[in-house]
Amino acid sequence: MEWHIVTGSKGGVGKTLLTLLLLAYHLEEKTNEGILVLDLNAMNTDTVAILRYGNLQSNSTDVTLNEPESRMITLRDISYEVSSEKSTFAVGWTTNPFLVYKYHDFADLLVGIKKHAETIANKLGMSPLQHVIIDSNYHFCNLFPPQDGQYDKRYQEICADDHFNILFLWVYRQLKKILEKPDDAEVKIIQQTAGAIERVFGPNRGSIIHTYNPLGLLPTEPKKGNWGWVQEKLPNRDEDYVIEDLKKLENLNGVGDYIKFTAWINQLQYAKKSQGKINSEDTHRLFSATLYKAVQTLAENELPINIFPLSIYQPALEGYTDRERDNVITELKKLETYKNFKKLLNRKYGNEI
Repeated sequence: MEWHIVTGSKGGVGKTLLTLLLLAYHLEEKTNEGILVLDLNAMNTDTVAILRYGNLQSNSTDVTLNEPESRMITLRDISYEVSSEKSTFAVGWTTNPFLVYKYHDFADLLVGIKKHAETIANKLGMSPLQHVIIDSNYHFCNLFPPQDGQYDKRYQEICADDHFNILFLWVYRQLKKILEKPDDAEVKIIQQTAGAIERVFGPNRGSIIHTYNPLGLLPTEPKKGNWGWVQEKLPNRDEDYVIEDLKKLENLNGVGDYIKFTAWINQLQYAKKSQGKINSEDTHRLFSATLYKAVQTLAENELPINIFPLSIYQPALEGYTDRERDNVITELKKLETYKNFKKLLNRKYGNEI
């Protein structure tokens, strides 16, 4: 079984969108494999609302997962047309929207899904469950332990043959802290937890995917001088634009090896110190240039397998999860953002680009 766990430290930077992009890709590329999309976003279950829209009055089957008992998950089958054929996947949400997940609760949840995977697929009329996509409003430090010894027998049950993809959406302020305050306690905890994940799951079964998109890299307000005037101009959020450095990374043909979390942070810090002055007032230009230089100093024309740059900003996507759509997946697949993301996933899976 393959787990795709979307994490990040801030709301509104694209975690739900990333979840929908993952679902769109797997419905298109892996039509004979069972897929479960699980929304852990507590009260703001945008993924569930979007995917259930139009299916609310259908004869769908609901299944309740009672493990652990205090954290019931409701699962429902959703039919979707792929290449003129009906495909069924499952969507799940927490029965109690006020529950907060800690890493031991999260481990119980994963074990429960794996334990009942066959029953879930049979009751919902799906193909055997192969992919679980989890949309969370959590940082991976909330969901996974920071010490190797805290990965107990529950993880041993799912680590034997499963693969983990932990997609971490970077945001402007956290990237800034990583580069400017490497000795900060938060930075050390992040590195410690990431190291434990990589050691416990191993390079062949676990990977932290560093995901960068324009929305996550942009500052939230313009920088002002001592007298209050604006020193930098933010990009126009009413029209599409491309961050060129991320575009250049997207277009690299070579596929580099997995880069460990701490090694990547070191690369970013080295790139920041060595790149010199950037001839631009835009703060986002500084950080995208840092990302580009960090990759280029690893190996020419190779993008590490777990670095995912999404270069294009499309303003329509900022409110994408706020609207009800009859066929969200079909609409997403028309967007340039999906096409770029599909190319990155094809690299990862070794498919032809």
